[in-house]
Amino acid sequence: MCLTHYEMSKVLYNKTLTIPSSPDRIEDCLSLIHNIDKIPGIDNDLIFRLNIVILESVQNAIIHGNRNNENKFVHFILKVYNDKIVIKVQDEGKGFKLDLVESPLLSRNMYKEYGRGIYFITCLSSSFRTLGKGNIVKIIMKIK
Repeated sequence: MCLTHYEMSKVLYNKTLTIPSSPDRIEDCLSLIHNIDKIPGIDNDLIFRLNIVILESVQNAIIHGNRNNENKFVHFILKVYNDKIVIKVQDEGKGFKLDLVESPLLSRNMYKEYGRGIYFITCLSSSFRTLGKGNIVKIIMKIK
């Protein structure tokens, strides 16, 4: 049986959350994925990668986007489709240009205590890009 385009793009799981810019609230975003392991195709490897991607993207929004200002908010969206997971994280900061972020693999960056989050997200996802003025990241992770 073939699925129609509509059935293939049907949202199976949809969660949104807005949190203040406090590192203590990252766990709230991570808690939204606790039940998605029941969706066909989502295995432990994908959940592991999803945890890292959510942690890094929300942490970047809090620290770099909103500068730890608890009066600013991070908006988190998680949608699961038959074939992919889509994550959007938006902060209230100035934004950034993805192509200007230096690789942590460059010798001058290897011993810095920061700068690996974007690299991890890029390696662990199928697609990673910025939207708007650069204060929204969209991450796609394919489901097997």
